[in-house]
Amino acid sequence: MHESATMPFSPTQTNAATQPTQRQRLMAFCAAHSRSLFAITETFADRFAAVFPASRGMFRIHTKTERFHFACAVASLCKNIDQFDSAWPAIETAESTLMSCGFTAEQMPAARACFIGAMREHAGENWNTQIEHDWCAVAERFFRCMTLPEAKAKPMRMAA
Repeated sequence: MHESATMPFSPTQTNAATQPTQRQRLMAFCAAHSRSLFAITETFADRFAAVFPASRGMFRIHTKTERFHFACAVASLCKNIDQFDSAWPAIETAESTLMSCGFTAEQMPAARACFIGAMREHAGENWNTQIEHDWCAVAERFFRCMTLPEAKAKPMRMAA
């Protein structure tokens, strides 16, 4: 009997049914990096504070419980990537916290870049273009769900 007749697919074939979904990849990533979530959060908070100083102190990550809550929020976003309505409590909390610091829609790209950069830095060899694409999709959907104010226009100064 020919070898390919006994196997449902050969290793060289791509079968969509055997490829992990975006949700599965993200959940596996979260599980593999759960112990480094504090470092990821700390790196993100430091990078974000450099571009948005009002965010200093916004991330409460100093206790085990606070780190656990942050991990749960990230896991909730990953778990519900296909139906973000289920992740609304995490999104709503983040939105109100960001708004209270004066965060605006114009700062979203910088926040997204800080988050992706922190993830990339701590992922090590687990980081690849597919994982980056998956995390960018999560960040994009996360910020798209928020209703953040536009930046206020600065008054023009009249020349003397």
